[in-house]
Formats: sequence, structure tokens, C-alpha cells
Amino acid sequence: MINNIPLSLEKRISVSGAFWEKRIKTNTADSQILNNSNLDYILETILYGRKIQKDEFDSFLDPKVNQLLNDPNNLIDMDVAVERIVTSMIEKKKIGIIGDYDVDGTTSASLLTNFLIHYGIDTDVYIPNRLKDGYGPNIKAFNKFIDNGIDTVITVDCGSTAIQALFRLFTLCLPSL
Repeated sequence: MINNIPLSLEKRISVSGAFWEKRIKTNTADSQILNNSNLDYILETILYGRKIQKDEFDSFLDPKVNQLLNDPNNLIDMDVAVERIVTSMIEKKKIGIIGDYDVDGTTSASLLTNFLIHYGIDTDVYIPNRLKDGYGPNIKAFNKFIDNGIDTVITVDCGSTAIQALFRLFTLCLPSL
């Protein structure tokens, strides 16, 4: 005890008046489980308290992006989308990209544009003005693409609810992803 403050969690009261409790109690069985790795005993106790198993310690403490991402092929019709994009690239079609105005939308549009330009594909990008255009794809953007000779439209970080605007592309037989 330091300055009348207990050092063990079991004797401390939280702001809400509840007593602190360890997630796992230390007993003989726990002592045999814990301290079987190169990690500090307290860190191991915290990890076990979070239901993280010993064989998952390294990936939890040092995660890799490729371990955190799901397989994109699990998305519905991903094979169809890939085929359309590759076909458009092979046929040197002009591709229009619509991104959202937030960070992930503009970043997605930029990355896709750079990728396509690297392979010599002519692109046109449209980022809607949120005050004038609202959110996501809109008929004004698609009309601009049509006027600019776009053959395929790809939406990034938007488009899932733009049914009326996407129907415009459908009626013109303009592929969209």
C-alpha cells in the first residue's frame, strides 16, 4: 500500500463504485499456463484475460496487414468485376472513376487512377462536391462521363445506394462496377 492506496486490483473501487477484478485468477493451473513464452508475466495475463491464446500472441502484438484483410474473392461477383476491368484494359477502353469526397474515397480514386494510368489506360475521375452534388454517383457525373467518351464506370467507396443514377448507366448499356 502506498499513501493508503491499495496496490492490488481486488481492493480498488472504480469510479462507478464497482470493485476491480482480474479477468483470470492466478492459481497453480494458471501459473503453469502463464510464463511459458518470452513475454512478461503481466502482458501474458492481460492477453489470456482477453481470451487470446498463446499461439496467437505474436500475430496480436505485431499484426500484419495481409493477415487482417479478408480474401476479396469472397465478395459477391468479384470474378465478374475483375473480368470487366481486365477486358476494358485489354480493349483500351476509357474508364471513369467516381470516388467519394472523404479521405478513403479520394484515396481509392487516386490509387485506382494511378494503377490504370500505369498500364496506359485513359481515365477520368469525378469526386462529387458534397454541397452541390450530394453523396456518391449522380446523373450529372454520369452525363459528364458519357460526354467524355467513358466506356466503363467504376465507383469506389460509394454507389451502393445510387440506384437511380446507376439505372441511367444501365439504360445506356454502359458497364459499371
